[in-house]
Amino acid sequence: MRTFRLLLIGFIVLFGFGNTSNAEIIHLEDAIEANSVTFIGNRANGFVMARKCDNCALQKLKLSPSTLVYSNGKKISINKVPSQAKTAITLIYDPKTKIVNKILM
Repeated sequence: MRTFRLLLIGFIVLFGFGNTSNAEIIHLEDAIEANSVTFIGNRANGFVMARKCDNCALQKLKLSPSTLVYSNGKKISINKVPSQAKTAITLIYDPKTKIVNKILM
C-alpha cells in the first residue's frame, strides 16, 4: 500500500506539475536607466522622453496622476522634477501601456 502511494505521488508530481515549466513569463514592468530625460507637457498627464542606452531610440512614455517620484528614497511631488533632469534617473513603466509607474532619482 505504501509503495502504491509513493508511486501515485510520484506520478502526480511528474505529470501534474510538469506543464508549469512551460509557463510564459509576463513582464509587468520595465525600466529605463537614463543619464538625462526631458519632460513634456503637464506633469500629471504629460510625457517623458528617455533612452535605454546611448545608441537606443528615444522612447516616449506617459505620465499619470498616479506616477510616484522618489528622490534619495524620499517621496516627492512630480512638480519638483525639473523639465530637463541632468542626473541619473530610473523610469519604471508598464511595457504595454507605456505609463510610468515610478521615477527614481
